[in-house]
Amino acid sequence: MVSALVPVAALLIALAPGPDGGLSQVAACVGAGGTGRGGGLPLTDVHALADGSGVRVAVIDTGVAPHPRLPRLTGGGDYLTGGDGLTDCDGHGTAVAGLLAAAPSPDDDVVGVAPGVEVLAIRQASPSFTVTTVDGGTRPAGDTASLAQAVRRAVGLGAAVVTISEA
Repeated sequence: MVSALVPVAALLIALAPGPDGGLSQVAACVGAGGTGRGGGLPLTDVHALADGSGVRVAVIDTGVAPHPRLPRLTGGGDYLTGGDGLTDCDGHGTAVAGLLAAAPSPDDDVVGVAPGVEVLAIRQASPSFTVTTVDGGTRPAGDTASLAQAVRRAVGLGAAVVTISEA
């Protein structure tokens, strides 16, 4: 099996994007926190303009666990065990949803980039589950076929934005 993958890997490397001829960097990259060139607005200023209200965002990931800081959370499905997608054994999908949509709290300065959005949770993959492969081995649950189904489901359920942050 490995020998069959070597030509594929070599082809992918050969087709990978690379620098254009004559490329030169003319400005420093933007640093953490939005400082430097193109620094942007602080989130409080952004939220005064728009907070994502009225937008449904699908988080296709390891699921999203209900949390008080995610008040507009809806289950969209679970491609691992069935159900609504509101279970997250790994915490990754919940963390992604928090970065996106965490509601402000008087207890701290933490707030999501778009706290007004509705989060649609779809569990599609998880390293906490494995699938037996045809050769008797195992791999983490979730594959490109179920990922494609999850994207179609998200759009079918009205998601205007779909976020997929999986390895």
